[in-house]
Amino acid sequence: MDLFDLGCYFSYHVPVQALSHPLLKHSACAYAAKQLGRAKGNKAVYGGVATIQASMELYEDPSVDWEWEGAAHYDKSIKLLMEVIKEDEHATRSDEVVAATAILSCYEFISATGAAWSRHLNGTKSLLDIVETSMMPVELPGLTFTMFSPRRQPSTARRATFWNFARQDYLAAFINDCHTRLDTDDLQIWKDAGLQLTNEGHIVPSDRQESAFFAGETMGEDMISNALVWLSSRICNYLAAGESFNATPAGDRSMTPRAETGTIGETQKSLLERWHALYQELDIWYNGLPITFRPSARIRQTSRDNRDGNGLFQEIWYVMPMCAATMQHYHMARVLLLINKPHETTAGRTTIGARFGSYRSIDREATRHCYEICGIALSRPQASVRVHQTQPLFVAGQYFEQANERKVVLDLLKGIKEDLGWSTEDQVKQLLRQWGWAES
Repeated sequence: MDLFDLGCYFSYHVPVQALSHPLLKHSACAYAAKQLGRAKGNKAVYGGVATIQASMELYEDPSVDWEWEGAAHYDKSIKLLMEVIKEDEHATRSDEVVAATAILSCYEFISATGAAWSRHLNGTKSLLDIVETSMMPVELPGLTFTMFSPRRQPSTARRATFWNFARQDYLAAFINDCHTRLDTDDLQIWKDAGLQLTNEGHIVPSDRQESAFFAGETMGEDMISNALVWLSSRICNYLAAGESFNATPAGDRSMTPRAETGTIGETQKSLLERWHALYQELDIWYNGLPITFRPSARIRQTSRDNRDGNGLFQEIWYVMPMCAATMQHYHMARVLLLINKPHETTAGRTTIGARFGSYRSIDREATRHCYEICGIALSRPQASVRVHQTQPLFVAGQYFEQANERKVVLDLLKGIKEDLGWSTEDQVKQLLRQWGWAES
């Protein structure tokens, strides 16, 4: 949960707060126990090689049913959460309650059980709405003229929870082909969470040379990564709207039947304009990246690797795991936009050669981005990166046509499930059906 948070709120603060907060404690225990159960008790080596390990690292009791333990803590968490909501409305605004709700969403996210995961995301969104209301300016009484108190800024805990929710919200929108729960056009909530935007609504470049003309400090790697979540959410909303997108008012997310938007040519033009605007915003984000988002090494695979994809892919290494995961989702966003580019209007009657040239260009670019996704995954990044690369790998797998390319994606997805317990079964089954391959 802290991969995209340099402050590591959930790693550093939550364990300490959980000692005196039962809801937070049971939520964290539920999440940890479920992961141990799905990974069949396998635990990563912590802190590197050691001659003598701690008792917690060696703890192995075959009689412990970790999945059951996780479910028991989960049930206790839900009961405590319901008690808090019923007994004290103001308590729902506390950092601990909001953080516990985010952890419970991740509990469902591990297995990606659609209905339960969706319910928790809806619940987290409701709590965030309550918190948002509590931060609004309040009119001060007893004054001869209207004055408002300043808008309160969210705490570190609420920012961390917001971005965890926003990331899951974007992934849920992509998986279910629907709009995000968060309004991407309500710029204030994103600014409150730390996003830096220009007056035109573009992301402020984070490279120090590029951002020299903007006042204040540039965003850190975590907020740069979060900015991509906002852009990816906007892309998902664009794709979910399809041809029913009404782009006439700026930022209008209304869904209007095509018959009410004018002629097909006009609809196609508005879609294309919106597509170019999103593509340009991705350019602005990418061109403003600091050097930490560039690969530190590219290594061509050799026959010693004994993989079916030998010679096809490079292993692409990043110094910061956060940057590796972010770039995988950047390449995924590029592929989604490229393969969903609206056709140019036929009114101008472009030549067949020009159209085929455009299609080939899109195919080359999309293939390159898919190769980047796989190259980052093949460098075997840390576990927190691997659990976030499921959807980028799924997109790459849908695009690939060669059997050896597909086999690499399949092995990477299966490895995430086997090593970490995170659900990739649905993605694997969908790819096998699409390819016409037998399930193994």
